[in-house]
Amino acid sequence: MRPEDLAFEVAVEWLGPADPRVGLRSGHPGRIEDPGPGDVFVEWVGLEYGMASRVSYDHDALGVLSDVEFARRAARVLRGESPRP
Repeated sequence: MRPEDLAFEVAVEWLGPADPRVGLRSGHPGRIEDPGPGDVFVEWVGLEYGMASRVSYDHDALGVLSDVEFARRAARVLRGESPRP
């Protein structure tokens, strides 16, 4: 993700590998809560009160999602499915 694309409430996906310690899976959807200026804080769908939403991320580990794709992935995650089909 380009630093100039960072903004509050932008829909993003996790581009890194799955991290079972915090519940993130590749493609996991979230919204930026604090865009920096250094690291980025993201509120991840289904993990809002967990460790994953309390740590910061490098912008290179995030990709931009459209609102439609965010909604699709969020619904999948909340049903206990993988973010991507």
